[in-house]
This record gives sequence, structure tokens and C-alpha cells, in this order.
Amino acid sequence: MDSQMDKNGREGEENSLFLSPISPTSSSSSSSFLHLSSLSQSLISSTDSSRVQNFETIDPLNQTQQKPTTTFPKNSGWRTGTETLKIDYWSQLKFDELTNSHAPTFILHDGPPYANGSLHFGHLYNKILKDIICKHRRLQGHRVSFRLGFDCHGLPIETEILKRSQEGLRTTSRVRFIGECREFAEQQIRSQEKTLRDYGILADWDKSYKTMDFTYEAAEIRRVAQLARRGLLWRGSKTQHWCPTCRTSLANAEVDEIMTDDPSRYVFLPVVSRSAASLRAKFSLEDVQGDLGFLVWTTATWSLPLNSALVIPPRATFSLFVLVPNPLLETDTGPTLEPLPRIFIATTRTVAAVVKALFPSHGFRVLVEVNASDLVGVEYVQPLLQEQEDSGNEHRVERRRDGEWRVYSDQRVSEKCGTGILHLAPGVGPEDFSICKSLEPLRSLPIFSPVSPTGHFTSQISELMPSLLGSSVLCPHSHTLQELESSLPISSEEAPPCGGMLVERKLKELDRVYRPLEGLLKHGQGHCWRCRTRLIGRTTDQWFLDLQKQNIVEKASALASSLKFEPPSAATSFLKHLSTRHEWCLSRQRIWGVPIPVLHCTQCNEAIINAEFMEGVAERVEKEGIEYWNSLLDQQQIRHEAQSTEGLAFLLQLPVGEQLATVRCNGCGTEDYSKFRLETDVLDVWFDSGVSSSIVLASDTRDSAQTPVTLQKLEANPNNNLNANKNSHTSKGRPNTRPESSHKTEANCKSLTKKQKQPLTAPAPAPASDLCVEGLDQERGWFQSALLCSTILENKCFTKQLIVHPFVAAATPNPTSDGSTTEE
Repeated sequence: MDSQMDKNGREGEENSLFLSPISPTSSSSSSSFLHLSSLSQSLISSTDSSRVQNFETIDPLNQTQQKPTTTFPKNSGWRTGTETLKIDYWSQLKFDELTNSHAPTFILHDGPPYANGSLHFGHLYNKILKDIICKHRRLQGHRVSFRLGFDCHGLPIETEILKRSQEGLRTTSRVRFIGECREFAEQQIRSQEKTLRDYGILADWDKSYKTMDFTYEAAEIRRVAQLARRGLLWRGSKTQHWCPTCRTSLANAEVDEIMTDDPSRYVFLPVVSRSAASLRAKFSLEDVQGDLGFLVWTTATWSLPLNSALVIPPRATFSLFVLVPNPLLETDTGPTLEPLPRIFIATTRTVAAVVKALFPSHGFRVLVEVNASDLVGVEYVQPLLQEQEDSGNEHRVERRRDGEWRVYSDQRVSEKCGTGILHLAPGVGPEDFSICKSLEPLRSLPIFSPVSPTGHFTSQISELMPSLLGSSVLCPHSHTLQELESSLPISSEEAPPCGGMLVERKLKELDRVYRPLEGLLKHGQGHCWRCRTRLIGRTTDQWFLDLQKQNIVEKASALASSLKFEPPSAATSFLKHLSTRHEWCLSRQRIWGVPIPVLHCTQCNEAIINAEFMEGVAERVEKEGIEYWNSLLDQQQIRHEAQSTEGLAFLLQLPVGEQLATVRCNGCGTEDYSKFRLETDVLDVWFDSGVSSSIVLASDTRDSAQTPVTLQKLEANPNNNLNANKNSHTSKGRPNTRPESSHKTEANCKSLTKKQKQPLTAPAPAPASDLCVEGLDQERGWFQSALLCSTILENKCFTKQLIVHPFVAAATPNPTSDGSTTEE
């Protein structure tokens, strides 16, 4: 009886301990404290003593409070306790096999995160949201398909392997390098899967897809063959965003705008004498002294040697003005040098602001206002050259090509920016390139882009300014603007000389550059989304997907309008980004990626786009992986270094079914494989993930067509191994399942031998997923690439609903996204 009463008393005191605060002078609280300690000891008596830790507080402030001391372990040890058993139990249960075969299906398509490191909280937030949705659907009786995806190709893994390797790419075979990339990606995938399992994520673990699986790589090449068959794949020379650190081109979706400080400069470009005389006579300016020229504003002085033209807004009004002294204007800068007498040309609405910024102690007087049409066609002197005279007393400029260094008009130029006159350098400016190709006769001229993959001027610049050879187009961080005025050299052993400063020094010698009082301008500039390096522009040969052909963007926008967005405001920004897409640069100058199976004719330099040839490559890749194509590239390189004339004749045996693909050059008509070389570029990783819905969901359709295993069948076979599917992996750990059958495509190319052609069929269309859940950064990333791919390949939207969630706020100011399909 006493024992029972004592027990009841302890329980009452126990409850009162949590209901009222503890008073330091209360004797009951002391008794409660003892009882709680005794109860705690009894509760953990059955646990492992090695996991029991005493928590002794050494903070003096804690001594002022009376708190219970517990022997509960700080870490519950859940990874070795019942929680692990629960997770393992639920992971082994195959919910979809236990669900009624006639139950409605719910497909949540997982945008693949990049397999290049441990998962961060953004990934976990994204995956937990998906897990909650899938579990809720299962409780409602749906057959849920949730296959985790992993994006494996791309630059981050390639960079990591290069850091670990003591050999460079030039001394390492491509096949060996790819093998190391595969091994590293597999390690990261296993680590990420373990983390997700520990967090209790329930997914179709034995059906996870990887973009580096042989079957996935082959299926992706078949999608490229579809693009080629429809005439959407083309190769051309174009100025693209280029990362000098990653040494590859970037698509617009991979460019992050970061605020940057750049030097703000105004450059005077004199009008050639013949054009100047014509303007003076037309506007009665013969008696006005001074050179006549255009005043141009730029923040990239390094691009001035590559100037091709000036472009003005067609509806703007321009002022021809001169400077006049104004003693009423006082400045704090002291006495200034009197500028040379010149007649400047700028848009009327910018004159006052320009004079105030450049000549604070002067005023201006407008001589005449003219229309843009009066200036179109006027020729000027190249920024770094001087006008020269010949014996005929006519003025000419060396290296002038027909249509170059002339004024044009285009409505895309703003009259409010700078002086309203655009300095056009199509060889290093993507926007400039677009404008250049719309101007006659400038569009027919070869693009001048003497910039190396690392961002340095090449030997082509020597004809204009030899001192620029080898200099960096972007100023290193070790140099400052003040070095231009100092007697110190602008080069060092640690970094190459800065091309921008060398150009500005040359402009000072010619007395053509003006520096405003505010020498730096803070504005948004494109940076690489991977390494955060400042981007430049380079004109290179790339592979493009034409989005304007067949009204692809319009079709995609119409399909997106039928999507259900959550939140609804996400639809506005998504459609806005989509409307700016005109083409898709599919090629990357890397190794670890799906190859673009195209041949080049060495006789006429023609690119041979052959869909059936691609199908043959896909069949070999399905058996050997992308190592097949790269083994051919390794042998091609060996024979090139040995100056062998054997070419590819002994390398290529590419059967399409039982037929041998015969490739013919459309340029010169040759069918001799010894005259061909292989394409070295790989596909953009956004295309890797963009076709995932087409490849993965098609596999889901075939799997769902099979009769599901019911609960009764499992009970009837208690020895059934729930993990039997794990045995279907190859010895290398890659799934032996095929996301799509090896199929042939309808022939429409003249590429088969005289053997009888057999009809080829296109891939079966995949169903649209019910839901996709990703971070808001995917509005211009994976959402767009997936929609464009499904629109082109299947003429439908890849999903029925999109949920866009925000970022996770980390300890650092930069937010953390879910990282799906990105390489961060």
C-alpha cells in the first residue's frame, strides 16, 4: 500500500513539475527533481549504456536556475534504433504492387539534381515536399510513380576529375577520362540516395534513372535524330556567351546577372574627311573649326579594336555641338586642360548630361540638329587607326571592308543610353551579332573575333594593335584603374596584361578618350552560373536547335497556358522567359557528355547531318555507352598526330538493324569515310534533363502495362524477395533495364545501301506527368527545356501541373535552391 501511494505521489509531483515553474526555495520542486531523475534512470535502464551521456552544464548563468539533470542521450541514436527499422520496412514495401491494378495512377516526375556532391537543405526541402505529396496520394488510393532522377553529365564533374588527375586532358584518353567521371558520379549518387533514404523519402528506388545510363544516352541520341529528321538541327557561326574559365559556350538560361563595377568611358570617333566635308557643306558648317566626329559611350574598352560599325536609333534627333567656356561653372577639381576644338555628334536628349559628366567647367552650343537619316551611311575612322592620305589626295583607312566602319540605324538601339550611339562589335557581343546580321551589307562580312577560349587576344589582332597579342580581354583583379596613370607597367608575371588598359592607353595617345568624374559604373553583367566568372563573347561554330522554325515557341506557349501553376503568378514569369527564346545552343565544348553524332567532310568542311547514321550510333551506345564514340575520337586523334591518311575508313562499322549506314556528303558528294572526321562537341546538359520526361515516362507506360503484383500474391509467396530487382544490375552497378526499346526510325535520308529498306518507327509518345515540383530558379531552366523538348518531340506538354517553391534561407546571404537539373 505504501509503495503504491508513493508511486501515485511521484506521478502527481511529476505532472506538477511540467505545469508550474520551479521555485528555487520550494522543497516540493526539489523532491520533484529527485523523482524525475529516478524516473529518467528507470526509462533508460533498458537502453545501451554506451549511448547514455550525462549533461553537465558549466555555464555560470545556468547555476542561477534550478533545472533537472537527465541522463537521456543527447543523440537519440535513431540510425541504429527503431527509426532505422521503420525506414527499412517502408522502403522494402512496394506500394504500387500492393495497390489495386485499376486504381488511378499519379505520376510525379522528378527533375534530376546534379550528382556532384552532398545534398544541401534546398534539395531536402524539395524532396520532402514531393514525398509529402506522394504519400498523400497513396493514402487516397492512387498508384504513385515517383522515380528519382540524377543528372550526371556536365562540367562540374569534369572539373573535379581534372583537379584530381595529375595528367591533363591532352595526355589522357577520352575513354579513360569518361570512366573516371562515371565512377565519381556513381559515388555521389550512392551518397545522395543514402541521405534521402535516411530522411524517410519513399520512392521507386529500384527504378531511379540516371542520365549516364547506357540506355538513357542511346535514347537521347535517338531524340537528336528526330530533330535532324525534322530539319531543326543546324550548325552555324554565332557569337555566344562564353566562360573563359569553363572554356565553353553558355545558353541564355545559364547566364546569371551580377552587379559589377566597370570603367565608364566616352570615345571620340572622327568622321573621314570625305564624309565630314559633305556634312559641313550640307549644314553650312564650313567655317566652324575642329574635327567632326561621333561621341560613343562604352564600358568595354577592350572591344573597341573589334568595332565594325556604329548603330543609331532611326527616329532620334541628333545634335552637332561644340564646347564653350563658362566661367560661371565652378568645380572642385581645380584648373582643367582646355579640350581640343571638336564638333561632337550625339542624340539631342543626352547632350546636356554628357557635357556635365565630361566637361563640368564648360557649356555647349548646338550648331545644328539633324535626323538619323542624315547620318546613316557616314563613314568614320576605326577607333585605333589614323586616317591616311594617298597620292590622289583622297583619304582612306587601312583594312576597311565594304560596309565596315559606317553608320547604320536599328530600332533596337535606345536614344537614352550613353550618347544614343551604339558601338557595334559583333565578334564579342551576342546582341551586337544579332543586330549585325540584320544590316546590309554588313551581314555578309566575316565576323572578326580574335579571342581565344581562355579570353586572350590571338594573333589576328596583330594587324590592328600588335601590343594586344596575348593580353586578357578582362582586367585581372590585381590591376586597378589608377595603374593606367602610373608609371608602373600594366603587366606582371602572375597575370597577362589587361587588354582594356592597353586599349585605353592607345586611345589617350590619339587623344580620343574622355573619362567622366565618376570613373566607375555599377551595372549588371553576365556571369557563369557554374563558376561565377565574368562572361565574354566569342564567335564560334555551334550546334543550334531552331525554335523559330515551325512556330515552336508559339506552340510551347500555348501548351504552357493550359498548365496549372502554383502559385499562379509563376505563369507570368515563366511565359515571359519563354517568349525570349529564339534558338537553343545545344553544343558544349567538353568531353563528359552525350556526343552529337555528326560527321564533317574534310574536303569541303560540310557538316553531315544524317538521322539514320545517328540511329546506328545509338544502337552501339546502348551496348557500350558514350565510350564507343569517344574511343573513335581517341583513335582519330592518334592518327591525326601520326598524319595518317587512313581516316575513319577502318573505324566506322555502324549497322542500322541489319543494314549498313552509308553516309554521303551533301557538299561534294563523297561517300569515302577516309574523308570524314567526327564531331567532338557534346550535348547541353539541359537537353539531357529536358528529354527525361520523354524517356522515363515512356518506360513507366510499358511497366504499368504489366500485371501488378497484388497483396494476395505476396502473401501466397512469403519467400518473395522484395529486393529481387537489385539483381538486375550489371557488374558495373548500372541498371540493366531499358527505358525504351531499341527501335528504328522512318527513313527519309539518302543514307542506306541498295539493300531493301525496312520501315523504322518513332519512339512511342510518353504520358504527361501529373505534377512537377521544383524551385523558382527552374522557370528559366528545366521547366523551359522540358517544355520545349516535349513540344518538339511529342507535341504535348510534359506535365499537367507545376508547383514552384521558394528557396531555403541559409546562414549565408545567398539562398539555397533545390538544385534540380543544375550544376551547382
